[in-house]
Amino acid sequence: MIVERLAEFAGELVALEAANAAAPADAVVFYGSSTIRMWTDLADDFALLRVVNRGFGGSGIDDCRAALARLVLPLRPRAVVLYAGDNDLDRGRTPAEVVADTDAIAAELKQACGAVPLICVGIKPSVARWHLRDAITATNSGLAALCQERPELRYVDLAPRVLGADGTPRPELFLADGLHLSREGYRLLGSAVREALVSAGIAPPHLAPYLDAVAGIRREYHRWFSPALGRDMELLLFGHAGPRVVVFPTRKARFFEYEDRGMVAALRDRLDAGALQLCCIDGNDQQSLYKHDIAPAERIRRHLAYERYILDEVLPFTANRNPHPTVTAHGCSLGAYHAVAIATRHPRIFQRVVAFSGRYDLTLAVGEYYNLFFGHTGDDLFSINPSWFLPGLTDPDQLATLRAMNVTLVVGDEDPFLANNRHLAATLANLRVPHRLITWFGEAHRFRYWRQMVRIYL
Repeated sequence: MIVERLAEFAGELVALEAANAAAPADAVVFYGSSTIRMWTDLADDFALLRVVNRGFGGSGIDDCRAALARLVLPLRPRAVVLYAGDNDLDRGRTPAEVVADTDAIAAELKQACGAVPLICVGIKPSVARWHLRDAITATNSGLAALCQERPELRYVDLAPRVLGADGTPRPELFLADGLHLSREGYRLLGSAVREALVSAGIAPPHLAPYLDAVAGIRREYHRWFSPALGRDMELLLFGHAGPRVVVFPTRKARFFEYEDRGMVAALRDRLDAGALQLCCIDGNDQQSLYKHDIAPAERIRRHLAYERYILDEVLPFTANRNPHPTVTAHGCSLGAYHAVAIATRHPRIFQRVVAFSGRYDLTLAVGEYYNLFFGHTGDDLFSINPSWFLPGLTDPDQLATLRAMNVTLVVGDEDPFLANNRHLAATLANLRVPHRLITWFGEAHRFRYWRQMVRIYL
């Protein structure tokens, strides 16, 4: 029966086997059904680890057991994260059978690779399979008991994370089919798996305090269709009161980056005290500044639409929840550009800017950083480049509002854009805009430095 079922996945299995030849050594292998296969942001969600995705859609735990020797064991994994079982229950298999196959996978993995950690993710209670909730609960109880028996096993319980206050699955965590996870669902799954990897000694130890510290901070996830951008946009709010801080992600990153990289945890005391509130917004760079297959004018138009999304949608939304009048624009790397650009273009709205390791002229080419606009120099680009438009400001009303703003720039003394930061600081000085330029030791263009900076300067 298992051999017959594996025939359904023949093409997919052959492709995954072939990919093993190029897979990194000593990686964490994510293995299982479509919940694993559809984790398209897996590498970004586990950026500090080498990860390999070996999920194949529609598979059951029995299929995973049958294909283990082909897809996983040859990789000699550092650890395995396993999710499968809800497809089995849907086709009538029992909780005991799912647990037994998981037990067999654990035994075969240990025999072939030694006592590598196996992270067993419990079956998610989903909207589409809510009718199976009793079988899911029984299966998860069996998996938890199995993991308690063996030191190399870790159990990840998804149920408390995906169920709402009414005890039913939270619809925003799932796609329209009610079965597969949304981006926010994967964020929760990733957070749970990272905790298990830290516990098993696999994830970098420095993540542990950040994972622990972020627990308990007031956190709200929001998503809506943006008229400005014509698509759904997501954001996270942290904290309940205080000056509002709009946090821009780094290049091509997402709204959950600031949390995942320990920045939120670094500010826990201030968030708990109501001394500030973070609004971590989603990025748009892949559709605008970094979408090089469309004309520069269209890329700039999309960038300005993103600006309208922030001004017309995000800020009114946060003001309704927290009316504090002070608004800070903040970001690291490309997020620093966004913070400086939007605040200096709209100084009546923003009172502060805190920017780390930014480039404020998108046409500068230094080292690995290239001119984003490849020779385009139109007025539209001039209007979004702080290094270009700020030196020529003469409008007295705009200058007056700029001079009411406070700007903090922090950059490493080996950062390739140190000169650009100095140029911006000199421009602000000429305009009599209150500002500070702080030079950090070294390149300092990493989150481990930004976590220190944010404690001092935000």
